[in-house]
Order: sequence, then structure tokens, then C-alpha cells
Amino acid sequence: MSLIRDQMCSHPQTTIRIASKSIRVPYLLNRILSSGLPYKGIMCYAVEEAEFLSSLGFDDLLIGYPSQQILDYQILRNLHDQQGKIVRIVVDHRKSIEELNQFMNGINRPFPVILEFDISYRMLNGCIHFGVRRSPIRTIDHLIDMIEFIQQLPYIRLEGLMVYESHIAGIGDTNPINYWLNPLIRYIKRLSILQIQQLRKQMNQLCLKYGLTLFNGGGTGSFMSTLMESSVLTEITIGSGFFQPHLFDYYQQNQSMIKEYGSTFIPSCYFALPVVRISDEGQWITCSGGGYVASGGPGWDKVPLPVFPLGLTLNDYEGTGEIQTPLKIDSKRKDETMKILKQNKIVYFRHAKGGELAERFISFLIVANGRIIEIAKTYRGYGKCFF
Repeated sequence: MSLIRDQMCSHPQTTIRIASKSIRVPYLLNRILSSGLPYKGIMCYAVEEAEFLSSLGFDDLLIGYPSQQILDYQILRNLHDQQGKIVRIVVDHRKSIEELNQFMNGINRPFPVILEFDISYRMLNGCIHFGVRRSPIRTIDHLIDMIEFIQQLPYIRLEGLMVYESHIAGIGDTNPINYWLNPLIRYIKRLSILQIQQLRKQMNQLCLKYGLTLFNGGGTGSFMSTLMESSVLTEITIGSGFFQPHLFDYYQQNQSMIKEYGSTFIPSCYFALPVVRISDEGQWITCSGGGYVASGGPGWDKVPLPVFPLGLTLNDYEGTGEIQTPLKIDSKRKDETMKILKQNKIVYFRHAKGGELAERFISFLIVANGRIIEIAKTYRGYGKCFF
């Protein structure tokens, strides 16, 4: 957190919104927010999640994904109109916006929404698509039409815009798994960043013209390039950066952060698996469980990695499994590795991405100075699952 705060000191007009999907531990969300600026507000991934966090005392909740569920509309109306919470939801489609407006008929004050613009990089009239498929709003003209359409509706109020550059934030460009693609990914990222900067300047002008007060962008993997636009954005979203799972080791921006700030994001989350089998005269060990695979396109960069003891590697044929994870012991480190394993009988791993790990455990152990200072429940520990 200190690294993010230090980098934000020269950008006082921009705050950090915390992406709850990458954390899913209320204690940690509260700990980050209570540390003070630049942290302000939470980006939720589900309406029911926002309701749950509100019940724990959280406020300033932005649901980062649209919904067309009547139950969700009822929750939003209650949070906004009955409880007076600061809650907003992202929208992007005319029909669902009309439905939301109709459902909010009769509320005391219009319900606030954020309009999302799809910033994916496209070439050859869309035949080549680089990025995830999000909003159908993909041109400035379409965006203006949607802004003016929403401003005519009586029961919802447009408060801002969101642009999530997922293909910058979510794809590594120094990945050792698909190393032959790294130069191409870096090239497309450079082109796309220039395009994004120009588009967000135009969108900032629209915010000023139409009186929009919130402009959200960014992600852990695009933190450095997004920070360059802090004069345009009012807030940047960060989630995985608080844990630094290993997928985010494979970003050129980390090298830039070391060069400019002398440090980078530091891994702060690990999980341990018990050793249940030693075989082949100490050449292999097997751990129980471990199949906590990250979302997105499948690949070896999405599975957990053993990090302690040193000298352990995954089996190419099994990887990390729901029931077991076999690990090969490096023959050069065999004596040292086996000595540690005989003492502890556990192996420590790093997960690949963000919040998937919290879906597997009911609590996280919070450690400071080598001591457990808190046992913090995950969403699952509270008996919650928001999908």
C-alpha cells in the first residue's frame, strides 16, 4: 500500500478505488480504506455483494458490471432510496437502462449510474480484436448519444464514465510461458495506450460539458500508464496489486516502477498445502489440493506456483489438482528441500491472479513481524457466494 500511496502523492486530484473481486476479505478492504487517502470507495462485482458490504458498514460502492435482474434492482433501490447509501452501477445498453429507469419510478432522487466505454483495440474493421468484450459503446458519437439519452430519463442520473483497459491491465508482456508473443503484445499495447490517451481526453471534455463528476479507469497491470492520465481521471481502480499474485510479475511496467521509484509491488499473499506423499526415493512429493486456477484464457501462467521450499516444480501432466498436486524435487537441492519438508511437511504457493483464492478458503491469516495478528473471514467464510 505504501508504494501506491507514494506514487499517488504527486497526483492529489486522483484517488484509488479498490476492486473487491481481487480481495474478497472485508477485513482487508476496511484496512486499506482506513489507511486514508488515496484510497476511496470500492468497486464491487455484484449487486448482492454491495448489499453485503453495506451491511458491514461500507459505503461509496460502485458495481462495475451491469445487471438486468429484478432482484438486483430492488436491492439497488433499497440501498439508495431507503438507506441513503452512495451506490452506483455501471450501465452500457439502452434497453437495460430503460428497464432500470422504469423500476426506479417514484424514488425520492434519481439513481446514479456510470456509463462504460469499451476501449478494446481493434484492427481491420474489428476482424482483429485485442481485449475483453465489454460495453457495446465503442465510438465517441455513440457515447454522446447514450449520455444525452440518459439525461432525458427522470429516475436515473448519469454521474460519470468508466473505461477499463483490460488488454493493458490483464495481459503480461514479459511472460516466460508464451515468451515468443511478448514483443507483439508490447507493440500492440504501445499503440493501444496512445489510442486510449486520445479517447480519454475526448471523454474528459464530455465530462466537463455534461457535468459528470466521476471518471474511472485503470487496473493493477496498467497502473503506470493510467497514472500518466491522472489529470483526466478522477479515480484509478486497483485490486490485485495489494496481493501481487504471480501473474503480475510478468509486466514490463514493474521494471519501470523499479527504475522510477526503486521498488515495485511486493507479493503479500501465499497459501500452504500439506505434504501427503513422498515417492520415487525422494524425487517426488505430493500435496493435498491446490487446483486454484485463475480465470481467463487457460494456460500455465494461470496455475499456482510452489515457492518454498525452493527447488519444486509442477508435473506437466497434472499441474495443480483439485485433490492432489505432485511436485518434482530438483536433484541439486534434494537434501536441503527434504530437510525443510521433514520439519514442516507443508509447501507454500503463490496464486496466479486475484480473488479466486478467497473462494477456496474461509479465512486468511494476517501476519505481521512473523506473528498472526488477525484471522480474517473471506466472503465464503461469511457463508457468501455472489455468483
